Amino acid sequence: MKKLNQKLATKNAIITQSDKDKTIVIINTEEYCKYIHTFLATNNFSTLTRDPKDKYQKLTLKQCKNTI
Repeated sequence: MKKLNQKLATKNAIITQSDKDKTIVIINTEEYCKYIHTFLATNNFSTLTRDPKDKYQKLTLKQCKNTI
């Protein structure tokens, strides 16, 4: 495993799951980043201005208290 990690680091590559099925692929890190950026840009994703977690945690806790 150590040799594999070293080889990936020297070749600037990563291991990830294929987007079509459950196969494992080795891909150049730069190529993967370009793919991800293109995917996010073409599928109308947007950056959140704030973390929505707090709002939903409070809402969930309130509902739990009402249930109990």
